[in-house]
Amino acid sequence: MLIDPKNLAGTSVNTFTDNFNSFSMWNGTTGTWETSYPWAPASGGTNPPNKELEWYINPAYAPTNSVNPFSVSNGVLTITANPASPAIQAITGLPYTSGIITSYHSFAQTYGYFEMRAQLPTGQGIWPAFWLLPTDQSWPPEIDIMEMLGSEPTTLQMFIHYDGNLTAGGVVNAAGMTTGFHTYGLDWEKDYITWFFDGTAVARQSTPSGMDKPMYILADLAVGGSWPGSPNYTTPFPSHFQIDYIKAYAALPGVPVIQALFDLPHTPTTTHLIVGNSGNNVLTSSQPNTYFDSWGGNDTMTGLGNDVFEVYSSKCVVKEALYSLGIDTVLSGAKSFVLPANVENITLIGNGGNPANGSQSATGNSLDNLMISNSTSYGNTMNGMAGNDEINAGKGADMLTGGAGIDDFVFKALPTKSGHITDFTVGTDVIDLRGIFKTAGYVGTDPITDHHLILTANSSGGTDVYYDASGNPAGTKVQITTVDHALPSVLHLQSDIWYV
Repeated sequence: MLIDPKNLAGTSVNTFTDNFNSFSMWNGTTGTWETSYPWAPASGGTNPPNKELEWYINPAYAPTNSVNPFSVSNGVLTITANPASPAIQAITGLPYTSGIITSYHSFAQTYGYFEMRAQLPTGQGIWPAFWLLPTDQSWPPEIDIMEMLGSEPTTLQMFIHYDGNLTAGGVVNAAGMTTGFHTYGLDWEKDYITWFFDGTAVARQSTPSGMDKPMYILADLAVGGSWPGSPNYTTPFPSHFQIDYIKAYAALPGVPVIQALFDLPHTPTTTHLIVGNSGNNVLTSSQPNTYFDSWGGNDTMTGLGNDVFEVYSSKCVVKEALYSLGIDTVLSGAKSFVLPANVENITLIGNGGNPANGSQSATGNSLDNLMISNSTSYGNTMNGMAGNDEINAGKGADMLTGGAGIDDFVFKALPTKSGHITDFTVGTDVIDLRGIFKTAGYVGTDPITDHHLILTANSSGGTDVYYDASGNPAGTKVQITTVDHALPSVLHLQSDIWYV
């Protein structure tokens, strides 16, 4: 069961709400929010493993209560970070003060939907977060619903930590996080974890083993640390993390799976380059964010995360460490290529780098794979295998197979030749035609009734999917794809097929 954040009343029951009309601080017996980690002393605390530079103030601790990072106005809780005065630094030993809230003593839940509406701060070294930790104080697991580095104010980071220190999740562009209020949501279920931004699914992962215990809510404004780096002269202080509300929901029993579109993350821009030659090279990077260009040999390439591997032979070996972070991409100019373990994405660039030079094939792995065809006159074959895959068709007659999991078949433009979706699972998988309808400027509410989208049963028990720009039953229609083994009667707009 997946909870639908756009239909919470129909898919869930509310289990926790704080609209911050006041700030209810845990006093040892009652109250909602504790203002330190549960393992921290009464004086407050920080997160030493992250090498953070802030001290989370406990307003009830007299030696530092001249600083209160929490304030409420018009139903909004503001957590404020500031440089610490010499007197406060003498007590805390850290150069900044800030705040954290946790529901450790008041609320925890296994599975369900968690949502915060907030406006985030900006600035080098600033690190707001909304996340979950287990009540038994084990680690991992950890679920990061929202993290944002103030130096990257349009990049939304979402992760899970599990099985020692494996990390998975998504990184997406999300404009306006520091200039207005937005909702950050997560549906954590037994089978899948789905992240939402403003009610739209933006990433999805299979729920790993062991992520099945009660977790409590945290929201904090960190300053500095190994990941964001230290503040500098450009960092605006005071820094404000403004929270309108935090809510949680549990799934209603017996409600069917809610299908939702999702966008899997791309590899960030690389900053380092390693180029091979025509021989069989061993290329190893000493830093992440590396672009490997095999240049045509049967190379062995080893990266450290957020890497791109350009290959022209199926015999190339691509390696990523088990605990490497980020998103890795293979750019395949080979006739066929199989994604290795720990590599998420593959883009076909044509045989020898020329999409007009024959068909290609790509095979995914157990991760959530972003697969991009780029076919022109020739059709490519793409198989996502396990995981929740986003498979982007090209303009050729592509054969698309999702495999296990929830799969999103994306058609951004009309093809010159139509292919097939071979294993569409009604009620689970989705077909994304938004790019086609956006390009066409469609403003209606029912493209089937308007005769712009035509679903026709074929003799093989499947559905031929057409687009007609004219909207005239006598007009010229262009076939987009064939959905094998699924008749038009079971395919529904805005659940199986999306146009807007």
